[in-house]
Amino acid sequence: MKRKRFPAKAAVVSPPPPALPPLAENDFGHIKGQEASKRAVMVALAGRHFAILIGPAGNGKTMLIQAAKAIDPQFQAKEVTIWNRLNDSPRQRDRHWEPLSRLPADLHIEVPCLPFSEWMNPRRGTDTARVRQVVEHARAFAVGHEDLTLDEGCLLLAKQAYQELCLTPRGLNAAIPVARTIANMEESENIQEPHLAEAVQYRLFDRRQ
Repeated sequence: MKRKRFPAKAAVVSPPPPALPPLAENDFGHIKGQEASKRAVMVALAGRHFAILIGPAGNGKTMLIQAAKAIDPQFQAKEVTIWNRLNDSPRQRDRHWEPLSRLPADLHIEVPCLPFSEWMNPRRGTDTARVRQVVEHARAFAVGHEDLTLDEGCLLLAKQAYQELCLTPRGLNAAIPVARTIANMEESENIQEPHLAEAVQYRLFDRRQ
């Protein structure tokens, strides 16, 4: 008796993921990696703050500014290209960077060298649609939420930043309105410690020598 032959089971092929919509020119999605820098630019946009973008050439400073201006043409920013010399001591680097502390900016945004793994990553990061959504929402919430009062926990954090990070009085004064913007982005009635902690990180060059 002949044995029946059953057809081989067809391999299950998963459908390809849906194609992402194409990006417009000067979209944040074109910028590889640099998610922390995108976040900082988002904060600057949300609060209409003036920003300085600092970092080596060719890592996205110009593209970040162009993407921000595509959302708000009035966005104000300056880019500063720096070259870290490998043999420089920390004191020498401080001397090279010290003039930057005199530039009047609300945020100092570092745009570091992009790791090769991030350059190779095909995943699309934060794009303009997401940035625009957050910025417009924060600006709407900001109406009637201008209180810059710091509670006890925030005052303790400010004291630590002053004493341990050697943040200047100018740096602390500049960080508080930025913290208010971050609070607005999170729909917070008051400035909380995480908001101030993030804002302090954007004062790279306000350190007492």
